Amino acid sequence: MVSGTVLGHERVMKALNFEEPDRVPRFDLFWPEFTDVWRRGKGLAPDADPTDYYGVDMVVVAADETAWPTRAEVLSGDTDELMSRLSGGFGRSSQTSGGLVRTGWGAVHLFVEGTFFYEEIEPGLSERTDPDKLEFDDPILDSRYEAAGAEAEQYKGRCAVFAKTGGPYLRAATVRGMENFLVDIAEDPEWVMAFVERMTDHMIQVGIEQIRRFGLKSTGIGIYDDAATNHGLIMGMSRYEKLFYPSLRKMVAAYK
Repeated sequence: MVSGTVLGHERVMKALNFEEPDRVPRFDLFWPEFTDVWRRGKGLAPDADPTDYYGVDMVVVAADETAWPTRAEVLSGDTDELMSRLSGGFGRSSQTSGGLVRTGWGAVHLFVEGTFFYEEIEPGLSERTDPDKLEFDDPILDSRYEAAGAEAEQYKGRCAVFAKTGGPYLRAATVRGMENFLVDIAEDPEWVMAFVERMTDHMIQVGIEQIRRFGLKSTGIGIYDDAATNHGLIMGMSRYEKLFYPSLRKMVAAYK
C-alpha cells in the first residue's frame, strides 16, 4: 500500500504551478468489477478504496449533464440496477441485468445482461428540428450535482478533484443518434453547427455550475469528447474545424 505525508492535492497543485513535486502525480480509474475482485482478493473491507491504496493523486467527478434527466426511466428490466446506468460517468458497471431504458439524452437503449455497451433503439431527436426551439431541463437542477458533489467532498483535501463535461461532438451525436448525426454532417452542416452550439451552451452551464458548486477554481475541469478513432477524426478535418472547433473554443473560454 502506498503511503506518505504528501497529499495528492498538494502534489498535483505543485505540478500545475510548474513546481517540482516529490514524484509525478498519479491518475487512474477503477471499474466497479475490478474494485469488487480487488477487495475480495486482498481480504479488504467492503468500503476499501483502491484510489487510496494505490496512491492516486487526482479524481474526476461528473455531474449529470444530460439534456432531460427528469425523463430518464426504465422501460423494462430491473429498475434499481438499470437506473444506476443512466447517469453515465466513470462508474458504470456491466454487471447488471438486461433491459430497456430511456436515458437522460432522450434515447431508448437496450442493454443485454452482463454487457457494458448497448443497442440504440431510438434516438433522442429523431428529426432535424430547430435547435433554438429545443428546451432542456434546467442546467442548475440540484439533482444533477448530488452524486458528483458527494464524491467530490469524499476526496477533497487528500486528492485534487477535477470535474468533467462531454464535448461538442459526442453529446450532440448522443442526442441525435450516431448514424443520424454522421449523415447530418454530410447533408446539412449548417444545421449541425447550430445544433452543436445549442448543445454546447447547455454543457457550458453545467460545467460552470460544477466548478462553482464543488469549489474547483484551483484545479479545473476536463472536456471529454470521443471525436476520433485510433486512425484519425471521425469526420474530415475541415468539417471538424467548421462545425465543432468553434464550440470547443467557446467551452474552454467559458471554463477559464
